[in-house]
Amino acid sequence: RQQGFGSQLINYLYSEATNLQVDFIGSSFGLTNQLARFWFSNDFRLVKLGIKRDASSGEYSAIMLRSMSSQSAKVVSQLVTICQQQIDFHKTYRFSELPIDTIEFLLSKIKEKMRQEIITNIDNIVDSYNQKISETLNIDKKILDKIWKGEEVSPTKNVKTEDVVTETEEEKTEEVKTDSGLDEK
Repeated sequence: RQQGFGSQLINYLYSEATNLQVDFIGSSFGLTNQLARFWFSNDFRLVKLGIKRDASSGEYSAIMLRSMSSQSAKVVSQLVTICQQQIDFHKTYRFSELPIDTIEFLLSKIKEKMRQEIITNIDNIVDSYNQKISETLNIDKKILDKIWKGEEVSPTKNVKTEDVVTETEEEKTEEVKTDSGLDEK
């Protein structure tokens, strides 16, 4: 325990499952704080918590999944939402024997991941929007990113088109006036 062998094994399993194009990998176990922390630390998400203690382990059964594709990530996310609602609903009745710190830990991990998903979704929407604006207005996407971040942008340097007008050195020299009011050449 605590030497990282389990996590290494899961990472190996994950890479093999990726090669086989598996949608997700999962684990079912008797819930303890230590096991929940282990599975959460390996990017698994709680999708089901049994409503009574399991006869064989004496613990509440938990099912956790790790999505392997964008399609399965959507399914897992929906299952997590349902699981959170069930935990919230049953925490004072069916889960009354489950330690309160375990319930709080589970809910905090679920909500933390949901916040991360929301931020990722917002970032994806902004990126998509920037891409469409960039294509429509022929503006470099990096410029739009700077604008969203509130950074200063110099439009003459950042426009994609080739027909940006800049002064040549000759034109600059012609415009410079000396103290006597004569043009320098």
